[in-house]
Amino acid sequence: RPFNYVIDAALLHSTQEIPEAFQRCRMKLAMPHRDQQTEDSLIDKMKEYIAAHCGEELTLDTMSEIFAMNPTYFSSFFHQKTGLKYKDYLTRVRMTEAKRLLLQTDLKVYEISQRVGFSDVRYFSQTFTKATGVLPKDYRSKQQK
Repeated sequence: RPFNYVIDAALLHSTQEIPEAFQRCRMKLAMPHRDQQTEDSLIDKMKEYIAAHCGEELTLDTMSEIFAMNPTYFSSFFHQKTGLKYKDYLTRVRMTEAKRLLLQTDLKVYEISQRVGFSDVRYFSQTFTKATGVLPKDYRSKQQK
């Protein structure tokens, strides 16, 4: 079983990807065998990982690789256990973190956007407005009154 987690150097495009590949390998090895885990503890691990890494690029493929699942199965399992599609859950976590950063820091909106995993500040603002009903800067000013 441990041989399933060997890093395939042929899949790496540059040496900068080695730390991330190593981290994924460590996560897989740290997980108990799936037969020994309940589905609830597995979904808890997924949620914890998302919360800890919400500022990173967390594609469905990345998550399914980390948790050693087929992407289609991961998506179905996640939706079944949380009631949310993976992308919707990730967006919710990112918006929660963005709200926290808006209220507890003096970071600029574009800096918060980057910290919560959005490379495009305009798309971040649109997503934030859709989730909260107000622009990020307006959210900050309303909450601070």
